[in-house]
Amino acid sequence: LKKQGNGANLYENTNVLSIGYMADSGIINKEFEPGTSYFENQEKFIDDLSGYYTNCFNRLNVDKQVVNNGFYLDFTAQSQNPVYLNMKGSGWAGVYVDGSFVGNYFSSETTCNLYLGEFSIGEQVSVYVETSVQSYDEMVYELNTGNMKEAVSALAEGNLNVTEHKMGSIKGTVKAKENQALFTSIPYSKGFRIKVDGVSVLPEKYADTFIVIPLEEGEHEIEFSYISPGFLEGVCVAMLSVIILLLYYQNEFW
Repeated sequence: LKKQGNGANLYENTNVLSIGYMADSGIINKEFEPGTSYFENQEKFIDDLSGYYTNCFNRLNVDKQVVNNGFYLDFTAQSQNPVYLNMKGSGWAGVYVDGSFVGNYFSSETTCNLYLGEFSIGEQVSVYVETSVQSYDEMVYELNTGNMKEAVSALAEGNLNVTEHKMGSIKGTVKAKENQALFTSIPYSKGFRIKVDGVSVLPEKYADTFIVIPLEEGEHEIEFSYISPGFLEGVCVAMLSVIILLLYYQNEFW
């Protein structure tokens, strides 16, 4: 927590990764196979990056009891880690933890993993979902923050050190280990031009979405530049149009 005021809290994320970082080379051209929940998808994603099973999310056993205006999900806290609820479906639902309102579900952008809180080991927790629907395929997971921080810290060791950042281009340095590739959070586009140590290279992709750059072991300088597809063609057409217009007026006056 960095600052409080006017009913708002400002937090600093201490687990920030660079726009690019070294990851397991197995991600190159790997297709992502979604799981049955957001939790499984996040687990698979970080496992792909790290190259090993990180065990960041653990599903909790819940006892469900249906009542007239919704249902209860009761569980025993296994740790002091944060706990989240995920539900599938539509409509509207209000979620309460031990009688206290924590948030709505299926309203606007709230169809996601809802934070329920952090509890003491062995604490009995009761989640009440106020709704007219009896089942949403509910899932309650805890985030193993220790394992998550360990995985993120390992990836952060290979962060791209950005040395220059301006409109349309990024330049930086990175150190690659054996069997690693540079993963970026940059969506793949044909408009990107990438150089490694001054030599143009063709990028690969992860999950047919993010740019990945294969690298040999050692230190490298990476440069990204972007020009929108069709931009150069558009400039040529515009210039040609101006030339034609000038020739037309020249003939008119002469």
